[in-house]
Amino acid sequence: MMRVLLFLLLCGYYMQAQPLQNINYNYLYDPEMGFSFSLDVINSSEDSVSIVYQLNLIDTTDTINNYLITWETYSSVSAKEAQAIYPVHQYVTDVYHINGVFRLPKSSNIIAAKVINTNLKIAWFYFKPLDLTKHQDGFLTSSAKVILDKVTPTGELVSITRPSNVDKSLIYFYDENFPAAIPPFAEEQMSVSAVLQIDSTIVLRGNSFTPFANGLYLIQADSLSKLGISIMASDDYPKFRKLENLVGPLTYITTKNEYDRLKNSIGDKKAFDRIIIGITGNTERAKVFMRNYYKRVELANRYFSSYKEGWKTDRGMIYITFGLPNAVYKFYDREVWEYNNAIAPKISFTFVQSSSVFDPDNFVLVRKKSYLDTWLQVVDLIRSARF
Repeated sequence: MMRVLLFLLLCGYYMQAQPLQNINYNYLYDPEMGFSFSLDVINSSEDSVSIVYQLNLIDTTDTINNYLITWETYSSVSAKEAQAIYPVHQYVTDVYHINGVFRLPKSSNIIAAKVINTNLKIAWFYFKPLDLTKHQDGFLTSSAKVILDKVTPTGELVSITRPSNVDKSLIYFYDENFPAAIPPFAEEQMSVSAVLQIDSTIVLRGNSFTPFANGLYLIQADSLSKLGISIMASDDYPKFRKLENLVGPLTYITTKNEYDRLKNSIGDKKAFDRIIIGITGNTERAKVFMRNYYKRVELANRYFSSYKEGWKTDRGMIYITFGLPNAVYKFYDREVWEYNNAIAPKISFTFVQSSSVFDPDNFVLVRKKSYLDTWLQVVDLIRSARF
């Protein structure tokens, strides 16, 4: 009874009469956050969708009992008023995680979660549009935990959950080395072919499979479906430990000659180290560079994993080079990042949603020639380990 009373008091205390589009969401990509929260919208039936969510504690000195999750629906991201909902749903919890799923009628435009830390008296918002053309038709779990970051270790058993009964699944495997994002000042946007070459197909009768190799997997009920569930498997992710994986992310801050030499150094750590020292100027700078740069690469992998590695995405590229934005504003189909600090001078980037069956939440940068000078200045700071 006391917890119910506390819940009601906090709901009243944290009610905010501001539109979702006015909130600064830079906490979504802040490595200092003590937890992570993800939610997704799954097609369920003709008249309902399923909401799947997960809260993971990163700060292991904290306790899951300090968190409450409340739910609201909005008519739009500009709406000031929200409708509180109290869904009956299933969830499992342990010391560091909460996984949950519930159904919602197809009568609202946006679902929003309010994650409340009752100890700190702080609330954070997370929302998803209920656009059924841009969502998967199921979700995946591993070790009883929902996989919402679209990545799983190669060789680990994955279970498929679909709201509707499906007696078999088709799993398409793509051994595709997707390219890294091109610079923000490029005149033309690099596009990925709508049709990828399938390397192998598995007919799965059951609800579990084990990714057998690094690469992209697309799971569909049948070959004519416009929806699916995609997941990337990797044995070295999100923090790279293999030398061959360290080279790729350096494409953003190296010359062509330097990058070619780095590729040729794969398998020779001493040669790799010599090139990095040559870029940064000395050994101490090289150590600072390696520590700071690859921490950003790891975070980009955590936050922006898609049909390809997070560091290769447009948002990953900007995050690696410019760091955490001072402000992030989310709209129905785009994000706007704003920077205004000593390292990244006043500049903003807009990412628009570009959905596909492989990734309904893929975002593409709106490129501008005017980014060139700022980009070169920031890259110069990174190369001298001043970031």
